[in-house]
Amino acid sequence: MKLPMAVFKKWKFPDTVIKTVENYSKKNDGPVKDKTQLNRPLASISNRIIGTIYSPDTAKDQEYNELISDLSEASGLEIDVVSTSLVDSFKISCDLAEEYGLNKKALTPKVSNDGGSDPAREKIAMALSFFVGGNKRENLKEDESEVGALNTEETTDGTNAVQQNKFHEPMCVKERDPEVIISTLNEITNSILLMSDINSIFGKILEGINYGVGFDRAILCFLSPDRKQYKARLGSGTNIEKLKEYFSFELDVKNDIFSQILLGGKEVFVQDAETEKWKHLLPKDFLLQTNARLFVVASLKLGDKPIGFFFADTGTTQSNISVNHFSGFIQFVSQAKLALTAR
Repeated sequence: MKLPMAVFKKWKFPDTVIKTVENYSKKNDGPVKDKTQLNRPLASISNRIIGTIYSPDTAKDQEYNELISDLSEASGLEIDVVSTSLVDSFKISCDLAEEYGLNKKALTPKVSNDGGSDPAREKIAMALSFFVGGNKRENLKEDESEVGALNTEETTDGTNAVQQNKFHEPMCVKERDPEVIISTLNEITNSILLMSDINSIFGKILEGINYGVGFDRAILCFLSPDRKQYKARLGSGTNIEKLKEYFSFELDVKNDIFSQILLGGKEVFVQDAETEKWKHLLPKDFLLQTNARLFVVASLKLGDKPIGFFFADTGTTQSNISVNHFSGFIQFVSQAKLALTAR
């Protein structure tokens, strides 16, 4: 803060203002005793936190967790409240950048490939990076009259598993709930930062896909330790236990689309499971047991290691799935991958 200090002194700002930009050290300056002393540590520690996030290669006398702890003690707020405030402030900055036509990618903090020397700093940098570029899929475009090809995925047996043409003319499309999406994403982010139980985080993700994005049901299937089968373990939605019970199959890369997605690291949007091209890739009783004519699937991997896959459908209401629903689904799956990577 040398530059602001010099400017403030040159312009003859009051001492009360100048003191707010002086570096604060609990060791040298003692604890904060009342509100009149709070501005200085708030400005000083917050400045160092931002410096730690954006300039990780610069030598620091304190690591990220120490600074957050100091700010918590100085402000009288719990550490999780301080962490949440930091994330919320970053989101607001991203929103303001977009609103004023600025490139919000300039806000992206650096993430080290080797994990860095400050693991806590790396986790928050990774989480903040998600809000810059991880919540939109620029390759998905929706026209007023029709939606064109999403993508073409090649399966492990060399054939095209997904070759999307036009969406079916929707008879009914479930509305997304932006408030639920935002609040659930906030909860997930806070849980990731606080290193909450991973299954609890996965549960919130499934609820976000179900209640926020607008799918009737959402499940998460895990690959067995012996890598011979997959089974649904978590879910959210109508009659979800029945769907979870059904999703338990042996791996079959040649004849099972879910095995291909799980191992291949893919994401698929199936618009009509009744068509001939899907029948040889789905269990014979799939439609009878699930009633899922339209569904989406995305793999969950940790690096190159397959973990499982997310599945979501509208089998209960038989409503159509729009490109925005698919995008929202992928947004929440990205949070699951972030949660795994941050551990």
